Amino acid sequence: MIRRSVCSITIGLFLLFLSGCGAPLRTAEVGLAPTTRIILIGDNLIGAQVSVNDNVSTITKEDAERYLYGVAGSADKDIERKNIISIDVTPGNIQLEVLIDGKVLLKKDLYLVDGQSREIKL
Repeated sequence: MIRRSVCSITIGLFLLFLSGCGAPLRTAEVGLAPTTRIILIGDNLIGAQVSVNDNVSTITKEDAERYLYGVAGSADKDIERKNIISIDVTPGNIQLEVLIDGKVLLKKDLYLVDGQSREIKL
């Protein structure tokens, strides 16, 4: 009698675990969508021209941000005094060029994946 109960419980548990293997996979993400961005850090970026994949824009004072990124919330006084420019980009190959007063300060080819941020100090 006890042997039959143990056998029934074992078979029941086996079927329960086996039915879990056929459950559909969850493929949706919940939460904020990851943003792919380039973060430029420099002394005087106001007025600079930034070209991302041949889309040229001029940096204004309103584009500058406070430095919110860092390691474990530690402050970096040197970076906090600089201009921080955050540019949202589409993932993939990116041609980045920064010009100040007509001179090329940076020309770089990058590859960024979805949700990746890249800091570039100028």
